[in-house]
Amino acid sequence: MMRIVNSLLCLTALSGGCIPAIAQAADDCPPLTRITSVDTTTGPGGYMLVPVKIGDAERLMLFDTGGQLSSLSEAAATELHIPTFRSNVRIANVAGKVSDRMAVIPSITIGTAEEKRAQYMVFPGNVLGGAGGVIGLLAPSPGVDIDLDFAGHKLSFFSPKHCEGKVVYWQADAVAVVPMRNAGARTAPAFSSQRYTLQTDRLTIPVTLDGKRVDAIIDTGSTNNVLSLRVAQDRFGVDLNAPDVKPLGQLGGDASAKTYQKRFATMSFEGVTVTNPVIDLIPDKQSNAFGDQRPTGSLIQPANRGLPDLIVGMSVLSKLHMYVAYEERKVYITAGAPAGVENASVSAPAAPALQISGSWNIQSQPVRPVCEIVQNGGELTGLCTGPQARGELTGTVASQAIRFQWKRIANANGNAALWNFSGTLSADNTITGFVELNGRTFPFTATRQ
Repeated sequence: MMRIVNSLLCLTALSGGCIPAIAQAADDCPPLTRITSVDTTTGPGGYMLVPVKIGDAERLMLFDTGGQLSSLSEAAATELHIPTFRSNVRIANVAGKVSDRMAVIPSITIGTAEEKRAQYMVFPGNVLGGAGGVIGLLAPSPGVDIDLDFAGHKLSFFSPKHCEGKVVYWQADAVAVVPMRNAGARTAPAFSSQRYTLQTDRLTIPVTLDGKRVDAIIDTGSTNNVLSLRVAQDRFGVDLNAPDVKPLGQLGGDASAKTYQKRFATMSFEGVTVTNPVIDLIPDKQSNAFGDQRPTGSLIQPANRGLPDLIVGMSVLSKLHMYVAYEERKVYITAGAPAGVENASVSAPAAPALQISGSWNIQSQPVRPVCEIVQNGGELTGLCTGPQARGELTGTVASQAIRFQWKRIANANGNAALWNFSGTLSADNTITGFVELNGRTFPFTATRQ
C-alpha cells in the first residue's frame, strides 16, 4: 500500500485504451462479461503475484488493491533499460520513503491486455526484496470490476455493465454485500495537451472489529492486517503494556516509530466473519512523508492522506473470495473455496499455454532437487530427487502459472515434508517463483537440464 500526492496521471495496464471498449447490450441488464483473466502465483505471505510481459521479458508483479498508482522498482527499470524521469507525482510507501520518479514502459501485457508507453511510478524500495522475479506493483484500474479468487489462483477483470447484484458466479454458502467508498476516475491536465486519469480514493469499506465500526482499506499489497496505533489506543483502549500486546520493533529503522501486535476477537464484513485476526499496530509515518508542503494543484484531499484506520491484509484476504463492483459501489465477499461452476455467460479458463515436461534443476536456499516432470494437459506428475531425499511431484499448469508440490521423503529416516512451489516460466526458459514449507517462504529458480 502506498500514497500519492499531486498525482497528475494514473495509467495502468487495464486503463482506457488497452482493452477494446465493450458495447453495452440492448438490454440494460447484460450478463456478467469477463474482459480478461490471468492465473496468478503465490508469493510470501500469500501475496497475489501476476505474470506480466514487458517487451520480451516475462516477470511477476504484485497486485496491490491498496495502491493508487502502478509502480516499477528502480532495479527493474535499470535491468530492463526502461527510461525514467522526474515527475510532479510523488509516492510514499508505508515506512514513509518517497519517490518522485516515473518510468515509461514501451509495452506491458497482462493477460490479453497490452498497453503501449505505460507510465508507472518508480517504487521507493524493492518489492519483496526483489526476490522471485517480482519487479513492481499493479494498482486497480478505474472503471473495471475486479474478481479476486485467492484459492483458485486467478485474478479477473469484468465489465462493470451487468445486472446489479448478479456477480457471485461461484458456489458460496453466504455472501456479504459491503458498501464501498471509491471516487473512481478523475481527469486533470498534465504534460502539455495530454490528459490523464486519476483514482483518488483507496478501496475503503466499513468493517466491524471487536464490535466497533471502522473504515478499512482492502489491501492485497499488505501481508498483515494493520491498525493505526492512534486508533488502537483512542478507540479500542489498547494498553501497549498489556500481556496480550507484543512489541514488534521499529518501523523502517526509526527508533521513534515503535510497532506492536495484538490478537483481536472478530473482524466482520456484513455477515462474513473472521475470528481471532492478528493485527499489527503501527504509527502513521505517511502523513509526514511529504512534510507540510503540499504542491499547488494536488488532487489528493486531506482525508486521503496518511495511514488509514485499518488495513485488511493478506492474512485475512487469502481466506476470502471477493468481487469489487465499482459502478454498484459494493464489494461481494464470500469464504474462499476452490472455484465452483461458472455461469454460462462467463468465459471458460484458457487452455494451458506452457509445456514443461522434462528434467528441471531447482535452486533454492533450503532445497535443490532435480525434478523429472511429466505434463498431461494442465496436470503435472513426476519425481524429484535431492540431496538425501526424494519423492513424488504433483501439480498444475494454467496459462503462465506453474504450481507443484513435492512430497520430500528423507532418505535417512523416512520423514515426509510437503514443499509447495509456485512460479512462472520466463522467456529464457527459466521458472522463477517461491517455495513454501510450513509458513516459511523462499525464492527459487529452475532451469532445464
